[in-house]
Amino acid sequence: MGGTSMGSKTINMFGDIPRKTARVMMHMTDCGISDFVDGYQCAIFQCKKCGSESGWLHGFKTVTEVKRGIPCDECNKKVEK
Repeated sequence: MGGTSMGSKTINMFGDIPRKTARVMMHMTDCGISDFVDGYQCAIFQCKKCGSESGWLHGFKTVTEVKRGIPCDECNKKVEK
């Protein structure tokens, strides 16, 4: 079958790379056009981890900005401690 196998072991020359902890994000549950902020998007967000809900937030310029979500204050407080 030819060839030699080098194995799955690799040398870690630089040690462990410090990583930032992942943020918990709230995802959009309802979205619409805001009459209060000159036609910008408004949305309600909910965290899938802890279940907290944001209420209506106004002023998102694009649908992409809404789909990106917002950080969950409750879950990210727990992570920071």
